[in-house]
Amino acid sequence: MKDRITQIILLGILITLVVMAFKPEQQINYPVTSQPQPQISLNAGEYLQIAPGLIGIQDDGTHSGYRGQLLLFQYQENEKEFKYIGTLNYEEYINNPEKYGIPIRK
Repeated sequence: MKDRITQIILLGILITLVVMAFKPEQQINYPVTSQPQPQISLNAGEYLQIAPGLIGIQDDGTHSGYRGQLLLFQYQENEKEFKYIGTLNYEEYINNPEKYGIPIRK
């Protein structure tokens, strides 16, 4: 009698495992949204034009944690917007100009 009950329980477990293994996955379609564009408000002293079509925005370290760098943006004429292209650590240039071949006055 015990063997019969054990067989029924094991058969039930086997059937459950087979059903779970071959159960089709539930597909969830998440809505595709575009990446939000940050809104930047600048004062006159926080950005500068480095070259035609290239600007630098002073990073105060609030969001990146790196104070003393410029965020560089290149103007894309065909898209009529600025694209981020990299950073420039301006504090390093100001504090150690001779390291970068910039002559200093003595």
